[in-house]
Amino acid sequence: MKAIKTAVTKYRLTEVERLDPIEIIVENYKIGQGKIIITCWDKSWVYSWFGMGENNLETFFQQCDNCYLAGKLSSSKQYEIDWDKIGEDCINAGFDEVPEGDGYSKESTDILTKLYGEDWQIGGLPQKVTSEYDYLLRVIKATKEGLRILAE
Repeated sequence: MKAIKTAVTKYRLTEVERLDPIEIIVENYKIGQGKIIITCWDKSWVYSWFGMGENNLETFFQQCDNCYLAGKLSSSKQYEIDWDKIGEDCINAGFDEVPEGDGYSKESTDILTKLYGEDWQIGGLPQKVTSEYDYLLRVIKATKEGLRILAE
């Protein structure tokens, strides 16, 4: 076995609006390659990149799209059915009943078909961003801002 000691840089962001403190650990393996670990409260996200061009990880991370970063840092689903919106649509359409959260009873199926067409079961229902994905996007945005401030 070979054991080596590597250098990492740790950043801490505090007083972040609507978030607990964020800790960022960056390891730049070499130019264009590195790993980031982001922790906020009891959640953490990790990803390594090996093709960042001539950038270090801090610069690369700031230049990336938030949704791209979220896709790399987490495999959680981005969207879920928006049952609140469906309820509003039912009321606006004059239905007396609102489909239950499963949407699969005979009555619910009939209402959803009338509102959203025959293909509602294959992505035709209103969607909203999941709370977990929204949280991750806020953490990413704060991380990028923090790295920008620290680079000045």
